Amino acid sequence: MPHDVVFREALVLDGTGAQPFVGDVAVDGDRISDVGSVTGQSKTEVDARGLVLSPGFIDVHTHDDFALRTSPDMSFKTLQGVTTVVTGNCGTSAWPFGEWLDGIQSYGASQTISNSKKDSQQALNRRAEIFLVP
Repeated sequence: MPHDVVFREALVLDGTGAQPFVGDVAVDGDRISDVGSVTGQSKTEVDARGLVLSPGFIDVHTHDDFALRTSPDMSFKTLQGVTTVVTGNCGTSAWPFGEWLDGIQSYGASQTISNSKKDSQQALNRRAEIFLVP
C-alpha cells in the first residue's frame, strides 16, 4: 500500500539531538510512518532537496489565548514552524475556558492548543507535525 506523502532527500532534523541527515520521511494519515530511506510508492511525493525538515516547534510560553480567536490560521506562528502553543501562562487565560475552547474549535484553529506542557507533549506525539524550510 502506498504512503500518503513522502518527502524525499530532505535534510532531516529529527528532534532527538542527533546529527542532521539527508533522508526521506513518509506520512500516512496524521502519523509519521517511516524515516530514513523510504522505499515504495506514495500518493504524493515532495522533492525536498535543499530543504530542512524538522518536527514542529512547541512554544511553551505564549499569550496567544485571544490571538487564536482573532487569527485562527495562526500564520504568525506557523510561518516560523510553531505547530503547538501552550496558553494560560502567567496566571491568565481566556475566560470562561470552556466557551473559549468551543470557540477555537468552531474557528478551526490550525495548531495544537494546549493548556499545560504535559498536554502539548502528548498532542505532539499524536500528530504528524513537520515543517519544511529552505
